[in-house]
Amino acid sequence: MNRAVAALAALVTAGTLLALPAGAQARRPTAPVVVVVFDELPLVSLLDGRGRIDPVRYPNLAALARNVTWYANATTPSDASKLAIPSILDGRTPKVGRPATYRGHPRNLFTMLHARGYRLKVGEEATSLCPYRGCRRRHNAHYFLSRDRRGRFERFIDSIGNSERPTLYYKHALLPHVPWVFTPSLRRYDRSVLGPIPGLTSSDRSVFDSTLVRQSWQRHLLQVGAADTLVGRLIARMKQTGIYDRAALVVMSDHGVSFRAGATDRRTIVPGNAFDIAPIPLFVKAPGQRRGRLSRAMVRTYDVLPTVARQIGLRLPRGLSGRAATSAKVRRRGRVSVLSRAPIHRLTFSRGGLAGGRKRALRRKLGLFGSGGRSLLDFGPNRPLRARPLSALRVLGRGRLRATLNEARSYDWVSRRSDFVPVHVTGRILGGRRGARRNVAVAVNGRIWGVSRSVHIRGDRAEYYSVLVSEDVLVEGRNTIEVFSVHRKRGKYLLRRLR
Repeated sequence: MNRAVAALAALVTAGTLLALPAGAQARRPTAPVVVVVFDELPLVSLLDGRGRIDPVRYPNLAALARNVTWYANATTPSDASKLAIPSILDGRTPKVGRPATYRGHPRNLFTMLHARGYRLKVGEEATSLCPYRGCRRRHNAHYFLSRDRRGRFERFIDSIGNSERPTLYYKHALLPHVPWVFTPSLRRYDRSVLGPIPGLTSSDRSVFDSTLVRQSWQRHLLQVGAADTLVGRLIARMKQTGIYDRAALVVMSDHGVSFRAGATDRRTIVPGNAFDIAPIPLFVKAPGQRRGRLSRAMVRTYDVLPTVARQIGLRLPRGLSGRAATSAKVRRRGRVSVLSRAPIHRLTFSRGGLAGGRKRALRRKLGLFGSGGRSLLDFGPNRPLRARPLSALRVLGRGRLRATLNEARSYDWVSRRSDFVPVHVTGRILGGRRGARRNVAVAVNGRIWGVSRSVHIRGDRAEYYSVLVSEDVLVEGRNTIEVFSVHRKRGKYLLRRLR
């Protein structure tokens, strides 16, 4: 079996060499190449009220945008990773039915650089375009989603070094892809993939509760912070090893994701969510580039390979769909299309339509979560209660309602040095009438730190609460968690104890 694969890889390499223009085989690019593709990262998630990469919430990506070339109008050609990612790697428009493997895309970034003597350090998590021993994907995407996402990315960062042999470092990371379980500090807050409440993040069960839809969006934005932290560590590693200045660097996303009540598919692009999904972040640094630049060109993911090839002196085969992002053809591009898995099959929009749609999508996000210094945890009804001590509020004893607390033992001993931090406070509210909803507040160590509405999950008659609090409010050792229903009487807050 190994001999067969090796023979196929050799044929792929030979075919790539023969297909190149005359004289291309003599060219020897030597610059290190670093490519990072995040999954389910919409551009709108990163933007602040001024349309910049938010420098408070996402400082590392904001710094990257200031120091490299940010293609602010970049878009994906497809809402499916198995179409969008191969287009990054082979410079061609996606074609439905073509497998996301080296058989479907034999001339790609991996085979081309391998033919030029590059060492490959490749981590694919949803595609299988690298055919060589040591970089072939051995598990499916579900495996990668459920196991050690943070650790794999950190090992990728550690693999970067200063070598005389030119090297391609490629990582497709299933972050900030669901499940949302990481804080921006990269600490995990849910132990399981499914979460503490069955169906809590399931797109076919939770999207019918508007509070859960908004909280899913909140948790996504927090996990975007985790991706930002990893970018900071990546850049630090490149500088530490001395390859940053001479490397070609690409940091981008394959497509976005949308959070809308009743929408059971967060990723299939339709007119109502097009500008949540189509615009993607794309940051590119050429070898030797020291000044940042903002480009408004309508760049597509299939322009990435030609752009990097031009920067490092790699000759490409003829017939590619993409062009270097600095080319006149890309600068003149005025309309783009995105393949959809919905029956509409394809959406097309102009430069003006892209700009207007992105502004509308950004206004919607800012209306819920703000930007900059406002905490993503400052979210929910009765926000003035946050940070107030229970001693300053009127608290009534327990009535007919009571609340349970999931993972209660996690609060008996909290370690500030642990990679797990129980900031997701969840449980069930018992004793209420069927379908009832109420405002709830969660106190940690005698002070209110989380507010929300109780929630319902389709197919489940129970009433639940789900609240996130800051990891900073937890103390070393034992923590006291209290849950209340919130009422207003004569303009003043009244809390009734549930737990």
